[in-house]
Amino acid sequence: MLVGILLAGLLGIAVSLDHFGQIERARPAPVIVVPGARVLRDGSAGDSLRTRTRKAVALYRRGLAGNLLFTGGQGDFGRPESIVAAELAQSLGVPAEDILREDHSHSTRENVENAAEICRAHGWRRVIVVSDPYHLWRARYLFARDGITAYPSPALDCERNRKPLLRLEWTLREALAVIHEVVVDLIKPAPAASPRYSRANGRSGEQQFNRDRIDDLSGREPIRNPMNRNG
Repeated sequence: MLVGILLAGLLGIAVSLDHFGQIERARPAPVIVVPGARVLRDGSAGDSLRTRTRKAVALYRRGLAGNLLFTGGQGDFGRPESIVAAELAQSLGVPAEDILREDHSHSTRENVENAAEICRAHGWRRVIVVSDPYHLWRARYLFARDGITAYPSPALDCERNRKPLLRLEWTLREALAVIHEVVVDLIKPAPAASPRYSRANGRSGEQQFNRDRIDDLSGREPIRNPMNRNG
């Protein structure tokens, strides 16, 4: 009986997360934040990281934000997730001066805590967060916990959303993660974050918030964004 009630509750949370994540809520903000995701053995972006990055670039092109912030440290393969995503964004035409990286985080909570610290350093209190649909409720919750208003934007084309069995699996896993995050917040105070981050040319940004022109690593003509340098 108890097991049935718990399973029903877990399924109910999963359904709510799935429904929440299918709705586009992007609004103009100073920056688009992309949580890290898997890098493949060959060093290229996995499906989720690639799809999230492409969606973020599409929002950037629409002028919804003038900066992209990629998060994610070293995974099992290749280079840190944020570096792989940043290079993909540059290959799609985003100028390096509009890209920031945070490459020390290894979980969604760390992604958000470090991104929030960077945003506060720039005076940014609103962000668009782009991720797989199942992931967006938790990302918004964690940003709100750190005093940042997040507008969720789903990467609907990711395999974890398009393929029904993957969608069910990852949404159920996320339901457990959401329960864990809420419980952790109830019993443990938020730690003070001190992230290191970089512009796309690799310079440390721990105390460096300048807007120096950085050469475009892709070699392509930069996109002209009407929201550029919006803070």
